[in-house]
Amino acid sequence: MSMLSLAQAREEEQWRLLWLERVTLSFSSKQAKIGVTNLLNSFQRCFSGQAAEGLDSSWQFFVHHYRNNETQAYRDPHYTYLMSNGSYHIGPNPPEGAEPLGIVYPRGVTWDYIAEVTGDNSFEAAAMREYFMKAEKCNYLPQGTPGHGFDGFITLSRNNVTYLTGSAGVVDQLSKASLEVEGIEANSTDALADLLLRDPYPPGEYSEGIFMLVSAVTETKRRSGARTYVVDTLNAKNTDGSKKYPLTLSTRSLATKVLFDQQGEVPRAYGVEYMNRARLKEVIVSGGSFNTPQILKLSGVGPREELEKFDIPVVADVPAVDNYEATVIGDAAIDWDNYSENCTFDFGASDPCYQEWLLSGTGPYGEAAAPLSLVYRSSVSDNEHPDLWLYGAPGAAVTGFYPGFSRPAASPASFSWALAQMPGPGSDARGVSRCALVEAGELALNLFNQTSETWAPITIVSPGPGEDLRQSLKDEAFGHHATGSCRMGPKGDRDACTDSQFRVQGVEGLRVADASVFPRAPGAWPTMPTYMIGLKLADILSREASS
Repeated sequence: MSMLSLAQAREEEQWRLLWLERVTLSFSSKQAKIGVTNLLNSFQRCFSGQAAEGLDSSWQFFVHHYRNNETQAYRDPHYTYLMSNGSYHIGPNPPEGAEPLGIVYPRGVTWDYIAEVTGDNSFEAAAMREYFMKAEKCNYLPQGTPGHGFDGFITLSRNNVTYLTGSAGVVDQLSKASLEVEGIEANSTDALADLLLRDPYPPGEYSEGIFMLVSAVTETKRRSGARTYVVDTLNAKNTDGSKKYPLTLSTRSLATKVLFDQQGEVPRAYGVEYMNRARLKEVIVSGGSFNTPQILKLSGVGPREELEKFDIPVVADVPAVDNYEATVIGDAAIDWDNYSENCTFDFGASDPCYQEWLLSGTGPYGEAAAPLSLVYRSSVSDNEHPDLWLYGAPGAAVTGFYPGFSRPAASPASFSWALAQMPGPGSDARGVSRCALVEAGELALNLFNQTSETWAPITIVSPGPGEDLRQSLKDEAFGHHATGSCRMGPKGDRDACTDSQFRVQGVEGLRVADASVFPRAPGAWPTMPTYMIGLKLADILSREASS
């Protein structure tokens, strides 16, 4: 069972929830220094790569971006091969015998689109905004700002704006970006700060312009996530010392199969197979965009032809069982301001940056790694709303997910703009996606070309010298956040995996609640929309229980 039902578990005493979790979980609400991985997990996004590749939390899938490996997929500089000795070869020219693996795949329009395709008006943007406010604990806008919540379980914060405005080189880039995209001339650092500190997530739709990215971070610059909510629920006691909420957590437990009772007219899920068997009222799968379709297929729910190919007994024939990103990188003639030059990255007594973060939450370790954001509308957007989100930072680069991606891939002179697309309802074709990314790449190159004399000339690192921008993006584009592998749709629709109540088509007692249900990528950042999905499911279960 998933944390997505915790809110409902807290309200419905007659429900008992079993949550299976692959990894271990500390039951202390306080962050202790127990190993580097635990420490990195408490940092915010500046060390997300190292935490993601930690042995305790890494969960890798390798994917093929193209069907024709020989002519296109193998061109990706991060295409990964498994060597005979168990190590990885990354990039072209693999040694003989290396096995191809692939690439690691770690807004209002969206909600209204879901409401339209499912016929369920409760998914309209205005209604779903209530779930956003319920989940959010806003730490970066004045109390009472319309459309934001201030008592939720996910704390959202921003960097100190001087992290950006204190760097003359960053000010130069952002001022050029503001003039190019918004037609606003920020002729002082104060004027630029005013633009950066605008609300990037107001009620309604995105607006073009420059903003500071928002991070899930507490007031003391520790990571904010579902873990705190889960641990608080598990640890809660009644006044007599008894367990307050009916939640059981089983760690190091990987579900391998959903169990079905097939004696009725429609197969009904009654439990899962992992180490033990237990009969449940119903099953909620929240494995994510890769594990959810995997466990459904292993359980006999999926395309009949594929299941029969692997000799999996068919329980339900559900045929229904792309968000691109790329990066433009340039090296300045001189290094950008480097706030972390005094950091040793050993996270001990001799690391001044760690000591500062530990005591006050300030300093380089308390700031997000890619705080710059630029929202932009391409000429191929299928409506009047922006469809691209560029983000980046000096001295950093986001080039994809592959073994070792967390190790620094940029010099202090580097500046990268990562180009993330926010698909709209009509952006089905990959050709349209590539056109939008090409326009974003051209915008980034144009901003580099406008760099002031102090940092000019910018030497373009990616795309390489003489390399076509379109082909480069085609070679190196990757999915930052996978969604939509178990798409939601109208009840009974053969092209949908679940209905608007998150029920899997063709069976009973089985639901899916994670990023896989989105019929279209929910913008550039799907984390908060996924929390909102969970809160909506909690309401659905509460209503069903009371009726």
